[in-house]
Amino acid sequence: MRLNNAVEVVGILNGVLGDQGEAMDDGDRNVKNVVKNEESLPKLHALAVFRDPLLYLYGLGLDLTLVNNIINGPEKIISDMQPLLLCARENLKNYLAAFFNGDSLIADYLILNLVSRVHSRAESLAIGNFPLNISNIPPRQIHTTTSTTEFSYHFHRLIQNIVPRCILLQLSIAFLEKEGIVPRKDYESNEIEDTVLQLADRSCLVIDETKIVPGPLNEKGFRSLRAIKEIVLSQSIKYDFKYQEVMFNTDYPCLILSTTKSLIKETIEVRLNDKTGANYKVVSTLPKELQRDLIVYLTVAGDSRATFKISPEAMEKMKTDYVEERKKEGAVNLDTLHSWVTMARLHAVSLGKSEMSMEDYFEIRKLEAKRVERLKCCSGIYLSLMLGHYCTCLLYTSPSPRDRQKSRMPSSACKKKKKKK
Repeated sequence: MRLNNAVEVVGILNGVLGDQGEAMDDGDRNVKNVVKNEESLPKLHALAVFRDPLLYLYGLGLDLTLVNNIINGPEKIISDMQPLLLCARENLKNYLAAFFNGDSLIADYLILNLVSRVHSRAESLAIGNFPLNISNIPPRQIHTTTSTTEFSYHFHRLIQNIVPRCILLQLSIAFLEKEGIVPRKDYESNEIEDTVLQLADRSCLVIDETKIVPGPLNEKGFRSLRAIKEIVLSQSIKYDFKYQEVMFNTDYPCLILSTTKSLIKETIEVRLNDKTGANYKVVSTLPKELQRDLIVYLTVAGDSRATFKISPEAMEKMKTDYVEERKKEGAVNLDTLHSWVTMARLHAVSLGKSEMSMEDYFEIRKLEAKRVERLKCCSGIYLSLMLGHYCTCLLYTSPSPRDRQKSRMPSSACKKKKKKK
């Protein structure tokens, strides 16, 4: 068991819960908690221990045999349930598209995000991570007086209905600068403080940037924003142990809501259609049985324990396309190739497949063409209207030493100018 693992224990409780003592410092030895009357503390004799992320399946009213098969044999259960997974995927797409009034493009990208899991790591690269930025949220759905009419609130509920845990972070300068965001250890109580960013794996993180306004950000706020960016891009976070920072890996599918391009530029941006808007009624009308099926689908399809491979034909085609695209104007880079592989893999996983085929790759290229075309179409008049309401937050400014000089030209250029005279 490691930090931030959630567990469910079934057992026999012996004793009465209550305040049995107080924390003490043992002085010269390593700091630890010593409890008075330790023998009288209640004890839990564990009969079974279920470790996150699958323990919540027992609370859905499913057949216990099915739940045990999902937990113990992901590969077999995926192959056996593939027809059901395809049906559930279609229902999930319809549910998400209905919220966006029929916008199936955003629904397709949301499915890729929701089934994404970090399945391996290469140095600082979290392979399988797929952060998504939904931009172009209309200002009329942001400027409201009550939280129940905000886009981010209803979108959070939309995702919360189908995942075990979903956290909403509404970014603002005041939020970023307050205490309790970056995990830190309190040496007085000898405990790690419970902070906003200390979450169990598979917690879906919805980050709302629509409330950010121009203004200065202090050092504490900058550290908070840096921690959020590290989670989104590298799926890791540094815990503050006062004298040093310790890196811990995370696995949180991240969704960012913004009016323009996100502050975290390296995410995949898909713009909300100008005429689409959102249908908030969808959130409260999801049938219980369908909700259960969607939760099971995302659990099974997103199980990173199952083996997966890429067909040689698909890999060869991606390499060929990459070389051809490099020859064109506005050349792609290695990040683009990595994005193609990640999305094609997630598309195959979402269909309950254990191998990525040429069809998965072609489908992703079609989606990417639609996404890029929408980015171009939405960058005109409506973007200008949005910029009238919101600006990018100025995070850090510092006067350059050259600003104090009379001339901004490099010293070498000044010398050449004098010689000519």
